[in-house]
Amino acid sequence: MNCTDHQGNTGNSSTWTVLIESSDEEGGGGGGGGGGGGSEEILEVIPEEIAANVLVDEIREVILNVKNLLGYDADLEIEILGLEGMVETDDSVAGLKFNEIRSIPVLIRANESGIYAGTILFKSASTGKILKEVPVIVNARTINFLFDLALDIDAKTRSVMQGQKILTHISLVQLGARKNVSVNARYTVQNFEGKIIHESSEIFDVYESRHYDKKFSTLFMLPGTYVVGVAISYDSASAGSSAVFEVKPNLWIVFSVVALYVVLYYVYLRYFYDRLRRYFEKRREKHHKPLTDWKKHLHKTDAKSRIRII
Repeated sequence: MNCTDHQGNTGNSSTWTVLIESSDEEGGGGGGGGGGGGSEEILEVIPEEIAANVLVDEIREVILNVKNLLGYDADLEIEILGLEGMVETDDSVAGLKFNEIRSIPVLIRANESGIYAGTILFKSASTGKILKEVPVIVNARTINFLFDLALDIDAKTRSVMQGQKILTHISLVQLGARKNVSVNARYTVQNFEGKIIHESSEIFDVYESRHYDKKFSTLFMLPGTYVVGVAISYDSASAGSSAVFEVKPNLWIVFSVVALYVVLYYVYLRYFYDRLRRYFEKRREKHHKPLTDWKKHLHKTDAKSRIRII
């Protein structure tokens, strides 16, 4: 081995032995606590998200290809979040070897029309740590729905700061015979846990087609990814269309909310203190009532009472 010191002297008379230790344990040395040197836990799932347009009561199958890039063999657990009873898959993946690809079938069946969102979680069976999240969106419609429905988010508002509005473009075009139809439009914003954040509706008539814009506020939404959708229904027919957008944190809103909480807490403490003070003042007045006209009272008492009072 040739060595050169900081003065430029070169020599090759030394012999060096380099020993490199490796660990076959899960996560590498210290990896369980997120420390340096441990292999990063990675799980590759293709496709990375599922967006399924299905008919009511129709069974749709989607294949997820899961590749183990963790650096060691692993057992996985699979959990459905927000779409229980609608999405079914294996509960676990046993003995997934390093770099192995395993195909996981996912069955989707919606009993009612509408827009549904949830997540498929891949967890480590040994630690319970979430290794991969696969977002799932299901747009379910009835077979007799005779409109071409589409909702798109304006490119400039697909990722917005808290408090800003997202702009959607909605298109509704009749298929087949043209006639005037009164429809109910239901708008929703939900997260990937299936929780609805916003819901509103309106009724309007459609003849041949209708194209319009709709804005949604993100003022009370936490940072994260959401699904905005419109569900159109008329008679016994219905269908939905949706799109995904991102809300990024707005530090000014965070500061304002914290300041508001501080002010409300201060007002509450002052109110509580004033109520408590008035309560004790009333108790003191009740048990220690002063004698305002003590001279008059003194003349009405006998000598024994007079001495006792003095």
